[in-house]
Amino acid sequence: MRTSDVNTQLQSGRSIADITKAEGMTIDTLNSKMTDAFNSRLQHHVTGGTMTQPQAATIAARFTANLDTMLSRTASNGPVASSAGGAGGRGADNDGDNDGR
Repeated sequence: MRTSDVNTQLQSGRSIADITKAEGMTIDTLNSKMTDAFNSRLQHHVTGGTMTQPQAATIAARFTANLDTMLSRTASNGPVASSAGGAGGRGADNDGDNDGR
């Protein structure tokens, strides 16, 4: 599915979970694929020296804890996922989160 098609559906009030189900993929499969991709990106930052392993672990735990909420969001109940934040986003700051302090 093209990104523009997903964005159109998100803006029409569907969630990523809704779109996933309509495309014939299970939520468990999507969760697994997203988690694997996110963790891979975090490890890239660790390997590249822009993040420590403890920082990556903290961010990965937050991602996992919030994944169901992210997938169920619609344009009518809050911001939906975007490529701006992406897996890893800005990365962690000096204390392991990404609050800029």
